[in-house]
Amino acid sequence: MWYKIESKAIIIYMSDELIAINPDLATDLSAEILTSLIRVSYWDLLSVFRNNDINKVKKVLKAFKLENRPSFIEKAGNNVVGCLFQKSGRKNITNTYFTYEKDTLLVSKISESDNQRSPIVNEKVLSGKYLLPKLSERINKNDIAGFESLFIESIESVFKSFKVAHDSNLLKSEAIDCIAKNIIITDGGFDFFDIEYAPNIILTKSHFLFRSALGFSKQYIKRKYWPYKAPYDLYYVFCTHLSIKPDVENDIKSELNFRKPILAIGAKGLSYKELKRGFYNKTPLIIKTFRYLKNKLN
Repeated sequence: MWYKIESKAIIIYMSDELIAINPDLATDLSAEILTSLIRVSYWDLLSVFRNNDINKVKKVLKAFKLENRPSFIEKAGNNVVGCLFQKSGRKNITNTYFTYEKDTLLVSKISESDNQRSPIVNEKVLSGKYLLPKLSERINKNDIAGFESLFIESIESVFKSFKVAHDSNLLKSEAIDCIAKNIIITDGGFDFFDIEYAPNIILTKSHFLFRSALGFSKQYIKRKYWPYKAPYDLYYVFCTHLSIKPDVENDIKSELNFRKPILAIGAKGLSYKELKRGFYNKTPLIIKTFRYLKNKLN
């Protein structure tokens, strides 16, 4: 059985086989959309997938099941057990394929252009617990100290893995996307997945902390427990603990330089004004309300 889960930006195809092979990955791929569409929590969805009860899976995903195998399999091959197709918002559309070969789950990314990108071809899918929901769990338990401790520990692992020998303030540019949503906790510590960019920029630790704070997704968090008034407050916690001088103006400029080759012309994410407003939580309420309603309608 195959399922098609779609949002404005992406289409996700998942098979029962993928869910059985790696339920944690299946949850990570689909939860962002499913939690809002069918009112299920990340952890409830994970529990259903992990229990390997095909009848429960079919019940939860009833609205998304396909009567026939997706047509792309004819070209992609019978070993494909899942994929993710980007639809819009990017200059360089990328498709992600998951294949199961010789008892191993592999991932490949196919793009229209490989400019400033790291190739991902038949790489073994990591096994472990995804960092984003683990961080969200701590906030939902009102464990702010535990949240900050785990988050900072993951950031320190990025600093260690991508350090630049000649300058302690810089990171290798491949670290640009090693933010929480792309980190997994394995038996050996932290590891990174979906690291597809190798931008031609100078990546400072301050810029990385800016991305970590601004890009943290709160969708699995109960609003009453979120303690930070703006991404800047979380950024400041990171900077203070790691003894890094805040440099927001240059961080925003560096972020825009990174995004320009990626995002479609006219995207809000390419606006200095929008980035600064979002980072300090200064976007006017009327604009927030309009965007919320527009997103709901979409």
